[in-house]
Formats: sequence, C-alpha cells, structure tokens
Amino acid sequence: MTFADEIGGLGSRRGELQVRLSNQLIHLLSEQMYSSPVKAVEELVVNAYDADAAECRIGFIDGQKADEGAIVIFDDGTGMDYAGLEQLWYVGESPKVLEDVSAKKGRKVIGKFGIGKLATYAIANKISYLSHHENGTFYVSCDFTRFKSAPEGGASEAVALTVREIKDRSALRDSEELEGLCSAVGISQGDLLSDSAESWTVCILEGLKPKAAELKRGRLKWVIRTAMPLKTDFRVFVEGERIERAKEAFEPIVEFQVGELEGSRLNALNEKLSEGCRWRVESGALVSDLLPGGVSGEILVTRRSLVRGKSVDLGRSHGFFVYVRDRLVNQDDELFGLHALSHATFNFFRADVRADDLHSDVTTPREGIEHGVKRDVVSDLLLSLFNDARKRQEAHERSIEEGEKRKREHERVFVPPRLVDQPIADTLAMATVDASGTDADEGWFFLRDVEDEERETVVERLYESGPKQYEFNYDRIGKTERLVKLDPGEARFTLNEDHEVVLAYSDDPRSRQLLEDLATSEVLLEVYLREAGISPYVIGEVLERRDLLMRSLAQDRVYSLESIGQSLIDSKDDQYNLEVALVAASRALGFNAKHISGAGEPDGVARFNDYKNGEIKITLEAKSSSGIPELSAFDFAGLSEHKDRLRAEGCLLIAPGYPGEKGREKRRGEPQETAVEKRASDGKVSCWLVEDLAAVVRATESHQITATQILDIVCNAFRPKDVREAVKGLLEADSVRDYFREILVALRALDVPGKLENSARTVQHISAALSLNSELEGVTDEKVRSALVQMSNTSRGMVRISGDRIVFSGDIEEFARRVSSLTGESGTPRKLGSFRNGELGQ
Repeated sequence: MTFADEIGGLGSRRGELQVRLSNQLIHLLSEQMYSSPVKAVEELVVNAYDADAAECRIGFIDGQKADEGAIVIFDDGTGMDYAGLEQLWYVGESPKVLEDVSAKKGRKVIGKFGIGKLATYAIANKISYLSHHENGTFYVSCDFTRFKSAPEGGASEAVALTVREIKDRSALRDSEELEGLCSAVGISQGDLLSDSAESWTVCILEGLKPKAAELKRGRLKWVIRTAMPLKTDFRVFVEGERIERAKEAFEPIVEFQVGELEGSRLNALNEKLSEGCRWRVESGALVSDLLPGGVSGEILVTRRSLVRGKSVDLGRSHGFFVYVRDRLVNQDDELFGLHALSHATFNFFRADVRADDLHSDVTTPREGIEHGVKRDVVSDLLLSLFNDARKRQEAHERSIEEGEKRKREHERVFVPPRLVDQPIADTLAMATVDASGTDADEGWFFLRDVEDEERETVVERLYESGPKQYEFNYDRIGKTERLVKLDPGEARFTLNEDHEVVLAYSDDPRSRQLLEDLATSEVLLEVYLREAGISPYVIGEVLERRDLLMRSLAQDRVYSLESIGQSLIDSKDDQYNLEVALVAASRALGFNAKHISGAGEPDGVARFNDYKNGEIKITLEAKSSSGIPELSAFDFAGLSEHKDRLRAEGCLLIAPGYPGEKGREKRRGEPQETAVEKRASDGKVSCWLVEDLAAVVRATESHQITATQILDIVCNAFRPKDVREAVKGLLEADSVRDYFREILVALRALDVPGKLENSARTVQHISAALSLNSELEGVTDEKVRSALVQMSNTSRGMVRISGDRIVFSGDIEEFARRVSSLTGESGTPRKLGSFRNGELGQ
C-alpha cells in the first residue's frame, strides 16, 4: 500500500473526473519536454506560487526499495475544492491564464499551459493531491500507468479519477500516513489540521522511476534559488532548509544597470529598429512600444571567474539570467541563444535581466523564449550589454596597467596577473578530473593537479593581489614526458631536460630565456583553452600533435652540443640514427663531415683542413646494438679497406660496447689481448664507446676541445681501453668555462665599494682570488691572462687588458651579460621584471 492508497481510503466519494490522455502524450510532455527530474518538482513549486502560497516545502521519504519512496510537496496556497481539482486536470489550457494576476497577493501568474503536473510522470507513476479549501478537504490520485495508447492515433479512453471529500478531519488526525508526509516536509500534523490553517495542498509523488534517483538535492536547491521568484511573501524549503536568493560575493570590477547602456550603443541599436521597437530610457530601464513593461536589471563583470567545475556544479553563476515574471526562463542556456562570446569576458560576466513582456513568448516547459520579434529585439539588446561590459572590463584592465607604468622599474609588473595567475586559478577552480597520466586524455597536459583539500588554498593564493614570482628549474623527467610541468602551488616551472626542444636550446643562456618563455606560453595555452570551455580530450589531442611537431623541428636543424650528445646515447640501438648522430658529432668537434653509408662504403667521412699539413681525412663508422655487439658484427677488414681506399689518416668507430672487455682472463698477471684489440690495432681503427664520444661532444666548448685533439686520438689510440684513457685525459683537464665563471666571480667581489679604492684591478688580483676561493687547480697568471683576453674580446669593448691591468669601460653586470657565451650564465636582465623569481631589482 502506498501513502496515497492509505489516505485515499478516508472520507467519502464525491465524484469522478473523466480525464482523457494518451500514453504517447504523457511521454511527449513529461519525458521529452520535461525530461529533467528537477523540472518535474520545479513545476509543482510554480503551482504553489501561482496559488498565492506564502510557503512551499519539499521533502523526501526513502523506501526500502528505490520505487517505494516518495517525494512530498506542501504549500499553504488557496487550495483546491472539487471544481479546482477538476480544473487541475485540464490539459492544454490553464484556468490561471483567465486572470493574469492572482486574486489574493496580486502576483503575476507564471503558469499558462496547464500541463506542468504531467512533468511529474518523468519521475513517478502516481501523483496525488490532498487539498484543504474553504469549501472542504478533498483528495484525488492519478496513476499514469492507467492511460493506454490510443488506437490509430486517436484519443484514449477516459480514465476516471475519483475525488474523495474528507469531512471528518479526525480521520486525518489519526492517520499515521499523513503524519509521515508532514514529517517529511517539516510541518506539524496538528498545525496542518488546525482551524487557523485556512487552506493548503499536499502533493505526493509515488511509484518513483529510476530517473528520480538522478534528482540531486544540490541542483534542486540551485534551481529554486536561481529560477524561482523568491520573495519575502514566498518562501521555499527543501528538507527543512530555507532556500534564499542570497547575493553572492561576486567581487565585481564592472557594474552597471541596463538603463545605463552606453549611449552610442543604444543609438546603434535603435538605428536598426523600426519606430515601434526603438528603446528609450525610463526610470533606469529600457522601454519601447513593443515592450512597454521595459527591460531592467544589473550587469557585472567579476575579478574571478564565475565558472566552476562539476564538484560544485549545482548550477551556473555566469552568463545571462533572463527573468519573466520573476521566473528564470533560461536555466541551462547561459547565452540566451546568442553565438559564442569571448570567454575572456563571458566567464566573468553575469547579467540579471527582467523582461516581463516576454511572458506571451515563453515556451511550453518554461525553459526558453519562442523565436519572434520580441526575442530578437531583446537578444540584440543583451549582446550590446555584453559588449558594453567587455569594453568596461578592458578599460578597467588598462587602468591597472596605467597604474603600473607610474611605478619604479623594479616594482612594476610587466606580466599582469590576468595573463597568468588568474587564468590558472580559474581553471583550477573549474577542474573536474584527475590530472595524472601522459596520454592525450582528459587529464592536465602541463599542470600538476592539486589535491581537492589543497586546491582552494592554491586558488586563493593565486587570486591574491601582488605579482607572483615563478621559479624555473630543469630536471630529467623522461624522454617521452612533457616539455614542462607547472606546479601552481609552488609557482614553479620544471623544464624536462630529456625533451628534444630543451636539449636543443638549453645550453645557450640566451636561448634558455626564450625556451622558458616558450614553456610558459605552452602551459598558459592549455589554461586558456580550458578557460574557453574546450574539451580536455580535444586539448590533449591538439597539444600532443603540437608536441610532436616541436620535437621534430628541434631535430631538423641541431646546433646544441647537449642535443647532439644525447642523440648519440639515444641512438645506440638504431643503426640509421646512430650514423646521422656520429656525423653531427664530428661537425661539433670541428670537422667538415658528410654522411655516406651504403654497401661497400663507410658511414661517413670527416675532413679537417690543416693549413700546415694539408687536408686530413678520417672515415666514420657506427655499430648499433641493444647490448654489446658480437665480434662478427665488426668487419675490421672492411673498415680498414674503406680507410685505405679513401686515403684516410684514420677510422673513428663507435659502438655501445666491445666484446671481451669484461671478464678477460689474465696471463702472467697481464690481461690477455682480445680479438677486438688485436684487430683494431692491426687495422688502425680507433674504437670509441658511444658514451665517451657523447661526453667529449658535450664538453667541446667548456674544455675547448679541437679537431686536432680528436685526430690525435683517432690516429694513435686504437684499442677501446686506450681510447678511453685518452678521452679521460681530455675531460679531466680544467674546464675553461669554469675559469671564465670563477674570474667573473672574482671581478664581482673586487667591484664591491670599499675594496681597492682608486686602484686598478690586475691579473695578479684575480689569480690570488682564484687560488684562495676556488677549487681550480694549477692556477697561474698566464692562464688567467689568457682567459681574460678571451673575455675581453667577447665583451666588445667593455674590458681591455693592458699589460697586467684590467680596465673596465662600463658596469660589471653588462660585462657579465656580454660574456655569457663563455660563462654559460645569462647574468641579470637589462630590463628588470617581477615574473621570474630572483630577478627583482634592488
């Protein structure tokens, strides 16, 4: 037995209502036009409002099974007697439209179609009404399953709905079922049945369908709070909680009334309109002959985005909110049918607009406005209001930037928060998914997601006023990983040193600055796309292709020693790529190299023009393998033949390893010579490890390694262990770059006021400083002088070396900038900014 069945047994039969509805019609009106479960309940609240109720209460009763529960709606409106219940079941014509204004409270009536109660079929099979009116207490129940499909599309057979009148109110006082219904909506059964309760209605939805489980309480509260005409004389409660249209803390930066639309825009609108449609300003509203009631309301643009993610997605806070007779008519259409607008403004934009003259154009489920002249005129007005708001937003941003111009250089913000901090905060607040993984899925591509419990803290920190300083780090994240990761909580960008683009540009200090700007732009590109409402999956696919393009471009023309060295390592098991990497490495070492390959040919030839001895030529050979190649893979006879045929002075062979190098047996205390060693020595083939050649390439500039030094190894060291020893000797020498750096440190230390006042700096000063304060070995005046001469030449006039004297012609920091190619350090920027951590002026 349902609640309705129990209460339906009370009282006496008053009469029958003959209702004709086809099953198809019910499906059409409820499951298509009113498909939302929230909408079904909302329509009953509308009925309460139109019935002049001061209070409407919604409650839920859970059953042991999903379909055994109930939804209860109570209101203290005018109630319904027998005639009222009869009118209730008019379909396609509402008695409420006969009076445009309610009798008791003078409310503009919202309902006009008479089909709202059919919306409840979307979530329930049975709807019942218990209503108290000055003419008595009445009850009626409708089981939608009784309506059958009509044959050949005609009208269905009439279904009789029995109306019962309950004259003995003591039966209701003793009803446990009614007590349960009252408890669900938070009212007292005694108060309901007291003489002071002039009229009321209790609506009961039972036989709940699976769609009823989709009715989210939070979403229902948002709809009522946003879409219903909540006033001091109309209160709505959901599960005992009063729903109020509280003013949210929007933090507006732009705020104006509809009637304050910029004059030039109003004139432009009117130029396109006929005489009867033109707008004029009256009492803060825009009025026309077509819409004499006028259009009024408030428009604002906020500092923070109004868009939020699914975790708080109970309803929107941005866009247009168009009210007709205090009822929102575009709950899920934030654009009100307009084309897509700039998200840079629209995500921060809200317009609460009242246009009661659109009442005649409201569509059946009250979720939109029919297309017509009125709608078109209002739509054009809304677009003008948005464009006006956007212009005012831009003016606000320009005023901030103008204020920055008046600050001192080191205090000024050149990268405004609206381009970095705020969009990141907005998208984090909108975030709805886990950001783990590296596939092109719905996760973050460049941002490290933050846990839900810390997200609000991070968002608030990003929104705080004042410039944020970002740190740039470099780390080996993995060759297949992203170019960069941003940790928004730590304000730290981490560039992936294994990524081809970073390898290609990170070894030059000036290129590194551009690389960091590129990485920042990549991160913010994802942020902007998410802010614009693009699907994370689509963003991931686009950024994945973009990443592949950048990797390919970085490999197309390679200058970076670091990138060439890494390509050698990465190509150890790829014969074709290893050959190309070997040729590129030879060029980096100072040779004029050419890739040849092919049957009976060396993989490449490297030439060096020694003007004293003429051209010197060596052959290049590469042997790839996933491990150590077998002895049979080394055709030393063929390698010697290539060398002799091309009249080369030597052969440079690289491989991941050579057989016999480990675990060799010893004879009389000496290692036994391996087959590779013997054949290499006999054929004069210089056997290099891939790792050793990569290390030499990377150190070429820092150790000033030349082609002559490489030729010396290739022509004199053949066995793998001999080559390794020779390479070790090259790399163990002091790095020339270290000399340059330490000299710059010493020059800065001597530039401090109070040190060696009125005395010229000398080579000996620098030598002494390096000997005392650096880890460089074998420091001599001659080495220091030689390094200073190179720095002087590179500085383009900033420093001259006159004997032992060091003569400056400018600031030490400008000198540091000009010699950055030698030191590997970019120095301080010529123009100060506050975006990067550590670059604020003093």
